[in-house]
Amino acid sequence: MPTPLNEIHNEIRKVLLEVWDPIGVGDNSALSDEYDSYISRLYALTLLPEASQLVEQELQEIETTLGMTCETYLRHLAATKIVATVSSIKGGKSGISGSDSN
Repeated sequence: MPTPLNEIHNEIRKVLLEVWDPIGVGDNSALSDEYDSYISRLYALTLLPEASQLVEQELQEIETTLGMTCETYLRHLAATKIVATVSSIKGGKSGISGSDSN
């Protein structure tokens, strides 16, 4: 059974690949870890006030770094889903803090 942080990591990865995916790697299982380096930062932002807005801004910054863009509505949807997913998992589990690692 995955730990809550592993579950959060996997669920954020899923949203990044299935909803956001500005470079189009979501259909290639060999590249499923393509966005993993961003997951910890995105998770940390979900713990702050105005999390959805902060996550959405971070996704846009990542797009800029990658030299790619994503449709605004997909970025917004991904941010909303990431925050809702973390909130849902944290709501059902205890002992999760921003200082834990995956």
